[in-house]
Amino acid sequence: MTTLNLKPGDIYDFPDGRFRFLEEWADDGTLWFIKSTGARLPMTEVELVDMLGAGEAKKVDIFKRSDGRPKSTNDLGDFGPGEEFSPEAIRARTLQFFVRQWDDAKGPTLGRKGLGDFINSFKHDDRLKLLNHPVKATALYNAIMNCGEPGARPLRVFRSLRGKTERKHFGKIVEEGLDQAVDFYWSLRPRTYTDAYAFFRDMMTTAGVPPEKFPRRMETLRRRINRTINQENWARKYSRREATLKFEGVKDSLWAQEPLELVIMDHTVIDTFVVFDNEFFLPLGRPTLTVAIDVATRMILGYLISFEPASLHSVLTTLKRVNRNKNYMAKLFSDINGTWDGWGLPKSLLVDSGWEFKSPSLQDSLRDLGTEIIWSPVRTPQYKSVGERFFKNLNDRLFHKLPGGVPAGPTEMRLIDVKPREDAVISLGALDEIMHEAIVGYHDEFHTGIDDFPAEVWKRRLKSRDVISDINALDHLLGRMARVRLKRSGIRFKHMDFHDQQKTSKLLDDVSKNANRRDQSKSPVGSARCWVTIKWDPIDA
Repeated sequence: MTTLNLKPGDIYDFPDGRFRFLEEWADDGTLWFIKSTGARLPMTEVELVDMLGAGEAKKVDIFKRSDGRPKSTNDLGDFGPGEEFSPEAIRARTLQFFVRQWDDAKGPTLGRKGLGDFINSFKHDDRLKLLNHPVKATALYNAIMNCGEPGARPLRVFRSLRGKTERKHFGKIVEEGLDQAVDFYWSLRPRTYTDAYAFFRDMMTTAGVPPEKFPRRMETLRRRINRTINQENWARKYSRREATLKFEGVKDSLWAQEPLELVIMDHTVIDTFVVFDNEFFLPLGRPTLTVAIDVATRMILGYLISFEPASLHSVLTTLKRVNRNKNYMAKLFSDINGTWDGWGLPKSLLVDSGWEFKSPSLQDSLRDLGTEIIWSPVRTPQYKSVGERFFKNLNDRLFHKLPGGVPAGPTEMRLIDVKPREDAVISLGALDEIMHEAIVGYHDEFHTGIDDFPAEVWKRRLKSRDVISDINALDHLLGRMARVRLKRSGIRFKHMDFHDQQKTSKLLDDVSKNANRRDQSKSPVGSARCWVTIKWDPIDA
């Protein structure tokens, strides 16, 4: 028996023409194909596979478009839901089948006898078990001549229009009034069917149309309005966001196949108060956690705990830690059992649409690094579900249970007399060690989102990774950008002068020729001037 998925009736194109698979002989495994003329073609499975691999043969799928794209038996929705197997649909699909076969055969004549013989040649074709509408030679002739042309026979042209054409009941003025009433309805959110019909009646009265000449009930206008429900009109009446939520398919959750293919970066305020040190217990407040998570494996690649709000510095430092290997753990946190291998250069980085991520310098720097930045759409939490899940896990398992944790809202904590600020005893250094231990444990636990263990998935899928050879280069790449003026005395920026005689001389000699002439000193000995772009680090000036 052949291992190929061959079914009687399958159509194949061979060098000798188009054949239909007939049967397989059980004794020797010979595959038999038959042509519309009755000619038979024997072939072994090996021969068929070799011809398919060499492109000398191909399977013809009658349920594919002419451009090769798949098509349902409903021919891309030419029949509505529930109509696919109605008598009218069966009739149209049967006619379409015979016409397409006639187009491909290139042999039968258009005479009544020739078409009759052609129809009878498919008497035992398994495909006609579903396409069982009786077809006569005259009907096939009319379909061949009037329903499209060879290579373009869409199902809709085979539909019968008997009783399907729209009947015009009203005059031109009434029809135009109905169209204007439909547009009136979609123009503003508060407008109802009743408002639209009242608007329509006022127009008819003003135009002097007698009541018997236009719809006396609102139902006619309501049906017309309902027929124009679509995403564009919904956005006109309500909002673009509401139209998107109503009509666009639900977006899949974030997905990636390979480690470092897609990394999500997000931040949250930690539900724990932290103190300055373990001697004076000076409360510093609730820090901000910025974390980078690999989508394919759910590995944590880097994080930052900071007491300033999320900023460009948060992104900079977290990216540096993402690109840094975690071998330091053996020395700094020797009590932690396990390793942390999550690091490397992300190919794509999904970040929040907040201002701290939209710095032009960040976009410019990420292009230099070879990382594509993706902005998560505003108010679409499904894009950041991976990060939100990790934050919830940390809160439930760690932060809410620490002294100084914030397990509930202010009102509830006041009622149960919980005062996190006064109870805080965790220092920033201790929290950093606890975070490392929690992350290692997180990697070794079963994750339902990927149905596996993050550390195991990372180990199996990681084939290679890119990394910045000089991690300090990020300090220069990810600084802020500013436009400043360069003169012989160098650059003055933030009330500070930056000047090196040799570098300034070379820069002025190179770029002053492209400077605006109007911006130059009129004195022959006046300093050359030009505007230049600089990058600077606000944390390290």
